[in-house]
Amino acid sequence: MITKLEAAAIEHLISAMNNDKLIIFVGAGVSIGSGLPSWNDLIDPLRKELDVSETNNLKVAQMYYDTWGKHKYMEKINGILSEGKVPQPNKLHELIFKPQHIITTNYDTLLEDMINRGLKMYSVLKKDDDIPYADSTNYLIKMHGDLAENNIVLKEDDYLEYENNFPMMSTLIKSLIMNNTLLFVGYSLNDSTFNSIYHLIQNTFGENDNQAYFYTPEKLEDAYKIYYSKKGLFVISTEEADLDKGKATEEFLEKITTKNRNEPKNAQDLWNNIKHLNSFAYLQVDNVVEALNLKQRAYLSNGNYKWVATNANTDTDQTESAKLNFDIDIDEKNNTALINFLDSKTMFIEFLNLKFSHTIKYNRNNFLNEAFELYESMQYTAAKDKFEELANIAFERGDYINALIARKNVDTIHLSIFDQINKKPEKSDALSNSLINRELNGIINSIMPSAKGDSNSGVQFFNTEIYKNKFAYNTLAELDYTCVSIENEMELIKQGGFSISNNLFNAKFKFYDFVNFIQCNCICIYQYTIFQDVVTKYFHILAMAYKINHDPSDNRIFKDAATEMAQFELVDLENIVPFIKPKNIDLYLGKYGIKSIQVSDEGIDYILDQAIYWSAKITQRLQPERNILERYVQFLAHIKKIEKQHTNRLVKLFEDYTLFNTNRDELKPLLKTISKNFDVLTDLQKHMLKAVIERQLAKIVTGKYEFHDSNFYLYVEIMNQYQDKTFDFSVLKDIINIDNVTEYESFLIYFFKFFDTDLKQVIIDIMNQYAKLAEKDMDAEFIGSMILAKIYRFEDQKEYVLNQLSAKGNMKEDGIHYPDKQKNALAYILDLKRDNYFSSDEVTEKLQEENVTGKLPELDWEIYQKWNSELISNFASIYPMSELFHYFGTNEKSEERLNKWIIDQARIDKFKFKFK
Repeated sequence: MITKLEAAAIEHLISAMNNDKLIIFVGAGVSIGSGLPSWNDLIDPLRKELDVSETNNLKVAQMYYDTWGKHKYMEKINGILSEGKVPQPNKLHELIFKPQHIITTNYDTLLEDMINRGLKMYSVLKKDDDIPYADSTNYLIKMHGDLAENNIVLKEDDYLEYENNFPMMSTLIKSLIMNNTLLFVGYSLNDSTFNSIYHLIQNTFGENDNQAYFYTPEKLEDAYKIYYSKKGLFVISTEEADLDKGKATEEFLEKITTKNRNEPKNAQDLWNNIKHLNSFAYLQVDNVVEALNLKQRAYLSNGNYKWVATNANTDTDQTESAKLNFDIDIDEKNNTALINFLDSKTMFIEFLNLKFSHTIKYNRNNFLNEAFELYESMQYTAAKDKFEELANIAFERGDYINALIARKNVDTIHLSIFDQINKKPEKSDALSNSLINRELNGIINSIMPSAKGDSNSGVQFFNTEIYKNKFAYNTLAELDYTCVSIENEMELIKQGGFSISNNLFNAKFKFYDFVNFIQCNCICIYQYTIFQDVVTKYFHILAMAYKINHDPSDNRIFKDAATEMAQFELVDLENIVPFIKPKNIDLYLGKYGIKSIQVSDEGIDYILDQAIYWSAKITQRLQPERNILERYVQFLAHIKKIEKQHTNRLVKLFEDYTLFNTNRDELKPLLKTISKNFDVLTDLQKHMLKAVIERQLAKIVTGKYEFHDSNFYLYVEIMNQYQDKTFDFSVLKDIINIDNVTEYESFLIYFFKFFDTDLKQVIIDIMNQYAKLAEKDMDAEFIGSMILAKIYRFEDQKEYVLNQLSAKGNMKEDGIHYPDKQKNALAYILDLKRDNYFSSDEVTEKLQEENVTGKLPELDWEIYQKWNSELISNFASIYPMSELFHYFGTNEKSEERLNKWIIDQARIDKFKFKFK
């Protein structure tokens, strides 16, 4: 007896079949009616010969193979399968040949026999080598091999090594099951074969696998059905007492393979086929095309949906096909709903004889929009609570689509640590108990039987496309294909060809079709990796298009490319910057050698406005808003130039930026941006900027924000661009003294030269006091830093400093240490020697050559004159050529050695000279 839930599941399978979205997995049970053994019947003779009681069939096959070897093992399997009459296909084999793809774990040739009868063209794939030569878009995949190929998968090792032995087959199967509904027929739930396949599906996609169905002609207790439902497997069982298993399976397959949606003959038929989607605020064009069921009569290209054949064609077959074509009459009232749907809920540019301008912005789901706006503004707790409320309201009034979307969003909104800390106690009202405490999969299954007609089909669409984010995976696959096409285009152009592709248009169309689907239907997916992967892939495509347009070579290698983009526009930035990780922007710009990018004026305004907006919201260091602010600020640093009309916003952002001890890396790109664009600031803006710098550095130095030390060089880059290089650091006078001066070492090194005269004198006085301390109270490295920073010379402490540093420099440490005290001491000695604080003789007298050689290459060169090629190669990989000679060509002999090395490298083609 079929239950209501099972009837709804069958409707879903019918829908998947009609849309070429069903894959049937065929097990041994299908061939039993043809006289072939079941899974257990195949293994039992091996078990008997081994005289073991092991129940695990895979292990029994492995034991037989290990005992008798491959030759006897294959001979035994062939013998069992060839016993009795030659098997012939049965009715089940015929019914199975309806979906686009079939995957079987059977070794027999009964399915191939059906293909040979001409029922349908399928490419039979028995091994990896078959895949490149598939001549049909329909596959029969023998995933467990074929007896004739001697590559069957049966024993334990075969399953464990499957992906290594069949890498291409495994990849193909994964790609197919990602995008299709799965039905298992001819298996037992206890089969190790079935369980290994389903384990592969679950491991590959986790919670993102599509709904899978399992048919069994045997009675199954409800507890088992619930158990498997929790694992994403819906079990359909029949309990007809007067039917044998084969007949029951036959009737089941007939139900799902004989019912078809009508192929449209007019505009009303079109509407009938897609009106179940009208409950959604927006639809991707691919979903609409699939639901239309025009099959091969029309095609989709660049947002245009056109008839394949027209009456103008002369070919007989096409002319016959063209007779089925029809126009949509815009004056016919019955077509109003269809036309409005296409115009307001899709991105079709042309649809058969209709053309759309889409000048009006697509409408969002009005019922869910309030909660979705909370989600977009990162008010995750409030959004989650609101979606809970809306899910219950919609469910109570039978609005299943809104109920399901809202309920899905409750599950998919992730609360940050900050949200969890500040979350209010759980509500205890009745609403929170009706829908929220039930799992979404169970809710869908409970809705299916009561939802009728278009409502049922709408729920099925939600289940297929939205529930497991299939629409996102499909978009990623399409963008990935476009990405590869553009890479091929770039390679073609490099080799002297040209292109006329629509790759960039296609990518933009697919991406914004995807974005509209999310935003209009209020689907909370921004925190999901799959969404971020789609955004990253789209940015990758734009980076390639930008590279093509901005090729720096004199002859413009890519001048004949069709895919090119002059600058990043506002609409792209709005949908990329908030969601992409900064490291991925660095990755793809770096991949194509793009050091900076041109952005439209509107785009720059947007980035700055958003950064200012999010910065104003941040008052605590754990707030999730910090992540999104970082993305806008990081992107700023990539912009080639910020013109004067934007600089007020730039200074405003810097002025409002809140400092935390943990946000130095977030501040770094903002400092870089200001330094790079300092020359376009007005005098007033520079004055305001100076006050902000003074305030920030005062906070850093007084608040012990030591982590910001690594940004000091960027502050100095900005400060060096001022004509008046005196800054107000008077706050230091009240806090620095002889007892704590070493704590401010880094601050003094970077900013002493910007102190006013009075403050400089305060520091000098403290240094005079420090010079009078007992040696046990001094720090040689601190003294070295003050000397090198030109703050205080410490002439009377020279012997002490050299003794202390050389003692550390001579002390070899085993293993790797951080910080490396020996290397640091040697670096101080070398820098002080370069500063003429020490002489070379003084250094060589104190250092033990055998202990320090090889620790610091610069020391080896300058002090011990080890002028070998290996050392020079090391330097050349670190220093620009001008600095190489500045630091290491300090006399005639060392300069001569460097020149000789360069000539030697050029002779063996290690160097190429480029003349400016």
